[in-house]
Amino acid sequence: TISSLGWMVALLGLGTTEASQAALVLLITHALYKGALFLVAGAIDHETGTRDVGLLGGLWPHARRLAAPALLASVCMAGLPPTLGFVAKEVCYEAGVGWAGGQGIAALFTLSAIVANACGVALAVVLGYRLFFGPAGGPWPRKPHGSSWLLVFPPLALAAVAWLLGARPGLLDGLVGGAATVVQPAGHADPLGLWHGWTWVLAASVVTVVTGGVIYGLWPRLQARAAPARADAVTAGVYGWIVNTGVRATASTVTRTLQNGSLRTYLLVILGTTIVLVGGGVWRSGLVNPSIVVGDELHWAEVVMAGLVVGAALSVVLAQTRMGVITSLGVVGVMVTLLYVRFRAPDLALTQLVIESLTVILLLLVFHFLPPELWDRASKPQRLLEIAVAGSVGVLVAVLVLVANGVLLAPPIAEYYKEHSLALAHGRNIVNVILVDFRGFDTLGEITVLSTAALGLYALLRQGRKEP
Repeated sequence: TISSLGWMVALLGLGTTEASQAALVLLITHALYKGALFLVAGAIDHETGTRDVGLLGGLWPHARRLAAPALLASVCMAGLPPTLGFVAKEVCYEAGVGWAGGQGIAALFTLSAIVANACGVALAVVLGYRLFFGPAGGPWPRKPHGSSWLLVFPPLALAAVAWLLGARPGLLDGLVGGAATVVQPAGHADPLGLWHGWTWVLAASVVTVVTGGVIYGLWPRLQARAAPARADAVTAGVYGWIVNTGVRATASTVTRTLQNGSLRTYLLVILGTTIVLVGGGVWRSGLVNPSIVVGDELHWAEVVMAGLVVGAALSVVLAQTRMGVITSLGVVGVMVTLLYVRFRAPDLALTQLVIESLTVILLLLVFHFLPPELWDRASKPQRLLEIAVAGSVGVLVAVLVLVANGVLLAPPIAEYYKEHSLALAHGRNIVNVILVDFRGFDTLGEITVLSTAALGLYALLRQGRKEP
């Protein structure tokens, strides 16, 4: 599973339409054969009482019904035709070698994929052949009594779908092609096929299967060589020092540094990383220029409101008591509400006012149990660092807003809402129509989250009222 997930991420990292298509085909393939094998493993565990591969073997006389889904899914995992695993393997090889970013990296990627798939072939032989037709294992905690069809049918259905899509991969063209073009809008996904002729990709598939068979045959010898009969004292001493002293001391130092329990340190690290990564990306994009600061002429009332917002925000920082901090936060919210009114958004203004009022009340109730004064024990250099980080975050967010407002990737959707709110939803309040009709499922999800949180809060309150 880890190998397949890593391969998918590597394919997406190539950044081509072919690689995105290959990653999506591999995702579907992995879901089918791995889902079937997981269900088979559960059925075997139910029958024998163990999932230890070292104890399992010779299951054919005891679990014949499970042999079919295990064998079909294992063949797909090994990438043999005519399964979807064969198709996925070929498109992945094609995406790797066809990558134009560098021949050396493309060759290394393809070679790594061949080795990984060869190990998958060896594992498929273990799961599809040795468990059922290999040497008898045991002892088992439970005596098998024959699997029910209720345990056999689900993995058999998944494996059958993998074979069906392998024989008719064109059935996935619409799904995979559409998803690939969403990931890479400028590209075009080629139709999937089972047979592409005698190509080097087919040769790579043959090499993969042969290498997997060799790995399976040599595995006992490789395992015996990897485990020496005894370790000399020097090696054991060095290993013990590395584990007991080096690893533990390093882990303790890293933990004390990164997980020191200081929320202030955590915020500095998170915000500093955001400034470097996001700010650097925005700066390198070339979108930051004087042209982003455009707009309508400011009215004096808007300037006054913006000044009040800034003044209230400064009051939050300079306040010496928690009451002052909470009051200043409330003033910030009220000033934002006035800006909404100024720009003719009464619904948003009303919502903002209600939320701000409830927030202030909740904060007052919570902070009532804390000392009224604020005790800041930070040194002057640390406070200067925090001021620099906070100011940088504010500038970064402002720049992001200006860039987002100045970049137009598609026609504005506001005109669509203006034209269709009354015609389609029979509503004159555009904001209400958006929330209830155009984005009804989003609103339903938000209501569900709030309802779930309310139920959880109610349960906690009821739990707290119970007598000990």
